[in-house]
Amino acid sequence: MGRQLQFHILPEDCRQLLKFIHQRDPVIVTNWTSELEEALEVQDPCSQGGWYCLWNQALLPNLKRRFVPDSIKGPYYRVDSALPTIEFSYPAPVQEL
Repeated sequence: MGRQLQFHILPEDCRQLLKFIHQRDPVIVTNWTSELEEALEVQDPCSQGGWYCLWNQALLPNLKRRFVPDSIKGPYYRVDSALPTIEFSYPAPVQEL
């Protein structure tokens, strides 16, 4: 079982973190769950928030999602927690009034 680390960052800090990660490794940010089996890259996760997967293609050349046929919201695909990926949860930024 993995360990969890929770910290709060602003959208610009989130972008800087992902920029650093992308400069170091071939990492794709994709949704953790999806109606599609294919892992599509999320372009700006720091502006919309969500439940993401940081997928390092150097460690795992192909990301295959696991099919979940029965759930409250219907069938969907999800990243298997046993894979060498990082779960990245980022809340939607709050807009100042």
